[in-house]
Amino acid sequence: LEQRIEERTNELKVTLDKLVQQNQDLEQFSYIISHNIRAPIARIQGLINIFNKDNFNDEFNKDIFKHLEQATVGLDTVIKDLTLIINIRKDLNKVKE
Repeated sequence: LEQRIEERTNELKVTLDKLVQQNQDLEQFSYIISHNIRAPIARIQGLINIFNKDNFNDEFNKDIFKHLEQATVGLDTVIKDLTLIINIRKDLNKVKE
């Protein structure tokens, strides 16, 4: 009986260690997500702030639209990369199981 209790205790310790590691990984991943998404959003907000709302046909606005397009493409790339990372991690977890 003591041996079974010890084995089960060891199993629980291993499970706890895995959960702690997964929690740390999730915290790190959420930091990466917020950081990587924040940069293109900040660029978009900055461009919107300097957009000439009084004269939509302003030549300066054309440049702003080019930069907005680049920022949104960058944001899309970040989201696609993060989705790829999530899928890779899922596949790695399946292999471990």
